[in-house]
Amino acid sequence: MRFVMARRAAWPAACLFALLLALAGGPGRLLAAEAPKAEPAPQAASPDRLHPRVTMETFMVSIINYRNGVDKASNLARAQACLDMSGAGLSQDLGPRYAEYLKDVIDRFWFVKSDELPDTVNGTEYTKEFYRDGKYFHLGFVKKANGEWLIAGGTLKGLDELWNQVVSWSLISTEVQATEARNVGVWVERRVPDSLKGTTFILRQWQWLGILVLIGLGVVLDRLFGFLITRLFGRWLARRNLNLDPQELSLVERPVGLAVMSIVWWAGIQWLNLPSSIYDFMVKIAVFFLAASCVWAAYRLVDVLSSYVVVLASRTKTRMDDLLIPLVRKTLKIFVVVFGLVFIAGNLGIDISTMLAGLGIGGLAFALASKDTVENLFGSFTVLLDRPFQIGDRVIILGIEGIVEEVGFRSTRLRTLNNSLVTLPNSKLVSASIENQGPKEKRRFRYVVPFKPTVPMEKAGEFRDALRQLLATKERVQRENIQIYVSEIGGAGIKLQMNVYLRAANDEAELAAREELLIEVDRLAREKAIDLA
Repeated sequence: MRFVMARRAAWPAACLFALLLALAGGPGRLLAAEAPKAEPAPQAASPDRLHPRVTMETFMVSIINYRNGVDKASNLARAQACLDMSGAGLSQDLGPRYAEYLKDVIDRFWFVKSDELPDTVNGTEYTKEFYRDGKYFHLGFVKKANGEWLIAGGTLKGLDELWNQVVSWSLISTEVQATEARNVGVWVERRVPDSLKGTTFILRQWQWLGILVLIGLGVVLDRLFGFLITRLFGRWLARRNLNLDPQELSLVERPVGLAVMSIVWWAGIQWLNLPSSIYDFMVKIAVFFLAASCVWAAYRLVDVLSSYVVVLASRTKTRMDDLLIPLVRKTLKIFVVVFGLVFIAGNLGIDISTMLAGLGIGGLAFALASKDTVENLFGSFTVLLDRPFQIGDRVIILGIEGIVEEVGFRSTRLRTLNNSLVTLPNSKLVSASIENQGPKEKRRFRYVVPFKPTVPMEKAGEFRDALRQLLATKERVQRENIQIYVSEIGGAGIKLQMNVYLRAANDEAELAAREELLIEVDRLAREKAIDLA
């Protein structure tokens, strides 16, 4: 009886246990629940997002290409993949919009140089802070479980509000497009063999190789362009019958070649993806050489053009241009030097306004020190405007007789009769009396013919008349002004004074004409049997 009662009492419990076991899915389900659930393996990190620097490069290159219409779908996906949208609690559908927001905000806070970001970070977070016009922008990066570095969700949160506040700002630099162009270095680096990507003394091996190639290419083009330009310019002048000294043309060859070499360096540096500090240093060197070579070429070109104008001036009748050309040449050279210094300083980032302020402070001292220079300058203007003489005229100034060779800003140079060079300050010419004897196409010759006391007056008169007829036949003697008269009678004998004008353009021709006349006087005296004292 007890056994029957026990079976009846156990039956409900057994039914309840079977019901619970069925709900749990049976013994196999329970055993499976007890086993640990395997997690999926994380996806391997993309080489485009291995560290903050390459993540930023990938994002910037992709979003720029997307905006330029280059493979838009693929580049937009690459740019969006750089954003930690989940970390910001944002839907992936908003990725394209936030990629655009981020690019616009970065352009208004940072002149992007990806090498300012690290390629190794101790930790899982990195942040770079920017400040402009009362606004802060934190560009953060976070390391995910698979080792990828993404632009942090903290940067993306509130990015739409920051975008609305700064989108009306001007770009942080007018060189943003130039910055985008620098990404061509990233494009080159990705195509360089891995064997050349090792670092050797700061730079990577392919960058050292690129610098070596740029130097060699610059030197070759320096020589080539300098040679071609001078030869082509020389031929152009020759076709116009203006054959200048080849040495003058060669003066332009060196600076032109240096300018071409500097342009090659500047353009080639953009392809090397150099670190920011080295890139800036090399760009400054290239810009300095380019600016200096342009100024140097302009300075030399003034000499070449002056020689060209001198040839043209030699074909004109007036000699005023002979006076103007040296002054214009010096004026242009001074202008080129002053402008060149300002141009070079501006390209090197030197504050010109500070330099000008310094000149203003020392202006009074400079004016006092340059008093004589200013007086000479105004003297040269007086000579230029009043034109008391021209190049080649024989003048007497302050008791000094000579031929005018050059008129400069500070002084005038005279070549005296004994072939010495005298320099007269132009300030003295303003108040000095100037005797201009002209270019001396004719020159007076005065000579006394002495006779011995035994020569009578009849013989002296006969000699005088014969000498007049003789001189009238000479080409070098001006016939209209032949003057021969008895000038003295005394115990020492009779003397004849001879005044004639010789056609002689220079001193050598004058001396030759005098010699000829004296020989004729001696020959005529022998012919007339007259004894000269």
